[in-house]
Amino acid sequence: MPEISDSLERADEQHFTRPIPKSAGAQVRFLVKQLKSTKAVADLLAISRRTVERYVKDQIKQPKPALATRLAT
Repeated sequence: MPEISDSLERADEQHFTRPIPKSAGAQVRFLVKQLKSTKAVADLLAISRRTVERYVKDQIKQPKPALATRLAT
């Protein structure tokens, strides 16, 4: 059985090769891409949809501390 678990781990590593984005705008763009809508991201982060759009367009560079912790998790 160790061969099966080893092969599953290798397959898992191949699918997750990109590191987590560093900037707030890149993190929000990643979430929008994964969740397919700005409304879903806004609900997830407890911010307005317009604020999500501002992060996507890089109009806001630094998130407030509370939002930064929610983005990190």
